Amino acid sequence: MKEYIIFILCFGCHLISYSQNVSIQIEEKLIIGNDDSGQRETYFILPQYIRTDTDNNIYIADKNSSRIKVFKKNGEFITYIGKKGQGPGEILEISGISITKNNDLIVMDKLNKRFTRFFDVGNNFISYKFIDSKCIDPNHIICYTDTSFIIYYPAFQENVISGSHVFHQYTDDFANVVTSFGTINEIWRDDEEKAKNAFPSFPGHISISPNGDVLFLPFLYNGTFYRYKSSDRSFQLFSYTREKLLKSYKRLNDNRKLVEFKKMPGLLRTSSPAGKFTIQILCKSCGIYQKSNGDIFIFYYVVDKNNVYYYVDVFNVKNEYIASQRLFARIEGENTEKMFDKILWMDKDNNFYANGYLNDYSVVFKFSIFVNHDSM
Repeated sequence: MKEYIIFILCFGCHLISYSQNVSIQIEEKLIIGNDDSGQRETYFILPQYIRTDTDNNIYIADKNSSRIKVFKKNGEFITYIGKKGQGPGEILEISGISITKNNDLIVMDKLNKRFTRFFDVGNNFISYKFIDSKCIDPNHIICYTDTSFIIYYPAFQENVISGSHVFHQYTDDFANVVTSFGTINEIWRDDEEKAKNAFPSFPGHISISPNGDVLFLPFLYNGTFYRYKSSDRSFQLFSYTREKLLKSYKRLNDNRKLVEFKKMPGLLRTSSPAGKFTIQILCKSCGIYQKSNGDIFIFYYVVDKNNVYYYVDVFNVKNEYIASQRLFARIEGENTEKMFDKILWMDKDNNFYANGYLNDYSVVFKFSIFVNHDSM
């Protein structure tokens, strides 16, 4: 493997950064989908959800697909799970996947309004109907404990601003909601009313820390992440911020011509109970994970004029900001060989999985990040 230092992230090499006596190294492990063989198994539109099991087999749900592709940890294709339809074991729209400690695959199907648990790599299954009428647009599910899951969905049937919850802890059989937590007001408290109404419909990023806390990064990143600590069936919120806040969005005039909007990277036009809302995203979150040694990694991109820059912020086990590193850049008018979109998962061995592009192919990157706190 060649090694060289470059300010644009080049998977297959090491990138080294120094900040506050901290060095960051990034190393490629695997790329799935980087070939022109035409094989359906390794063709992706844009992977939306990734999980791994106890053997580090890789489960990938692609955009607009009703099947999950399963690969060995070395990238070799194993099988498909699921097929399109409304019948038993069939899927209409995947809105999240999760893997239990027993390697059962949980598929959240928004259009069929049910969860399906696949056993034995898809050979057997059982389905559970959504029990909450407010579960209209679920878009995150993650295994929380051996007997429960955390699911993210705003309760759109309520007055969103009045403190409705977005996180819901379900029992293992999806028959009961143990508790709900995380209100719109406490997470988006610094945004204007229209933004506060619109942003909760965009999922942001959720992960579980090694000690069982729920880590949350909102859709737009301003330098703050959230940690929910569980105690007696309730969750207490803590927030932590990098040393310099970031401007996450810019409000735009809705009367601009469409041709002007199309030239802008990071454009978002949406509506909410408070009315139409048009912004340019200036800083968007791409993932949050905490490694077993306590280091916390926050991935995001920054829009500057018509250029996009991808970064990672690192916080230590005390939730203190310690370093930031640019990973790569997408410069207007220049071809970018490799880039990722979101960091979709971190496995038990602290490897990260990102969707992205390599030479115009939609691929999955597997890579590791090493932080040396004793560098000079």
